[in-house]
Amino acid sequence: MSGCIDYIDDIRTVRYNYIRKPEETHIGFIANDFLQDFPEVVKTDENGYLSMDYSKLTPILLNCIKDLKAR
Repeated sequence: MSGCIDYIDDIRTVRYNYIRKPEETHIGFIANDFLQDFPEVVKTDENGYLSMDYSKLTPILLNCIKDLKAR
């Protein structure tokens, strides 16, 4: 997987709260931003809600670092 830097330009980093635990603030990504280019990192639950499998981002981010180093 090369050229991943071009894919991640439009990925948003956001702060959010879970509906069931509004007092806890989290930092993450919008799962929908990954659907087209990296569908492997997106999970859909039984209610149709999207979430991220953050452990699967490691290879993507490592390739982005390699791309940056090559530049």
